[in-house]
Amino acid sequence: MRRRGFLLLMGLLVLIPTLLHAQRTVCLGGHRFIPEQNVAQSTLSAQSRSGSPQLSSGLIATNGQCNALVQLRSIPSPEQRQQLARQGIRLGDYLGGNAYWALVKPEIDIKTLARASQVISLVSVRPEWKLDTALQRGEIPDYAATSPNCAKVVVRYAENATPAAVRQSLINLHLRDVQIDEFFRAAYAIMPLDAATHVAELPWVLAVALQPPAAEISN
Repeated sequence: MRRRGFLLLMGLLVLIPTLLHAQRTVCLGGHRFIPEQNVAQSTLSAQSRSGSPQLSSGLIATNGQCNALVQLRSIPSPEQRQQLARQGIRLGDYLGGNAYWALVKPEIDIKTLARASQVISLVSVRPEWKLDTALQRGEIPDYAATSPNCAKVVVRYAENATPAAVRQSLINLHLRDVQIDEFFRAAYAIMPLDAATHVAELPWVLAVALQPPAAEISN
């Protein structure tokens, strides 16, 4: 019995590094994490229900699409990206660890997704994943500080948010001097530090960072 237990323990020690390698880590906002592997779990939990189960993971739709973080088993080929788009997932920027920003249709069929795609995780994005490390710590360098309680920031937003909605939402959160760069989908503004988390909670916000220092021109 002891020998069997010892062999089982040794087998687990050999297997753990393989499992950790398979579950790729994502790094956002100074956080390292493995997204919840929830697509297969959602399918299993829905097997007792009739009809096609839909994902319920705190995703909020904006203009008919939800903003999510999607992790795949491997980097998709162009054909696989097209297949995902047909299934209701449009991949955006690559985040590392086989993960992407994505636009997801709210009515997506999880059973079909689990059977016929590489998706292993589809989750809403936590506010702390979106915030620059300096903003999380409240350590604002002089070049970005406009007062003890405000900083110059750039807010990156997803394509399902209109520039007008972005501007108004930021103004409603008391950001000032809001300027929108539609080409890069970025909003530049002066933000009260106590509004940082509220800005990051907007579902279509992808990142909130300090504006870079002004370039110096040397003769």
